[in-house]
Amino acid sequence: MQMEENVKKDRGLKYLVLKELKGLFVFFLIISVIYLIFRFSPLYGTYNVGQLKGVLKGLGVWAVPVFLLCYAVLPLFIFPISPLSMVSGVIFGTFFGFLLSALGYMINAWLAFFLTRGMFRDKIMGVVSGRGVTVDKGLVKNGILVTFLLRFVPLTPVGLQNYAVGLSGITWTHYTIGTILGGLIWVFVFVFMGDSLLNPGSREFFVSVALWISLFLVSILVLAKNRSVFVD
Repeated sequence: MQMEENVKKDRGLKYLVLKELKGLFVFFLIISVIYLIFRFSPLYGTYNVGQLKGVLKGLGVWAVPVFLLCYAVLPLFIFPISPLSMVSGVIFGTFFGFLLSALGYMINAWLAFFLTRGMFRDKIMGVVSGRGVTVDKGLVKNGILVTFLLRFVPLTPVGLQNYAVGLSGITWTHYTIGTILGGLIWVFVFVFMGDSLLNPGSREFFVSVALWISLFLVSILVLAKNRSVFVD
């Protein structure tokens, strides 16, 4: 009986690893296609980062609040955070871009948490269940660890993570600590990658790609080590 359970877990683990590898391939494919289309289109000579920064400067004191609002609200509708973080790196640079993205990431996480505890709880439960994500009541006992693992191993969009964890009954403190430990490192990597996209082929560009791949591989090892959390 135990052997059968182990076999099922191994199959589930292989499925999750393949899902992560597929995500890696799709991510690089999308980024490559977007860049090539832009690079060899008439837009390449017309639009540049300086102009984008100029648009933001035109917003004056509203530039930062507008960006934070987009980062805080869009993931509530299951919009991925990686493009937002990369845009932050392109526009604001690695250091300031990371600070803004990290703040936006946490504001979004807190918004989702309080939405799951309020009048939208039943509606959010329907959205989460409809996407095949289960709400694990075990999070209440191991809140920090499980939240960290869910953030660090990118199997589901951040928006769904927020809702699933928030609905579990986890405390706000454990939710926040796990989110910071497991999620902000990915935010930094995507911001750094966005900043390095300004100079494709540069040392910074290859460092950012190597950092992303390394973190991705580490997440697979973490997934394998803690397979019971994701497979059971």
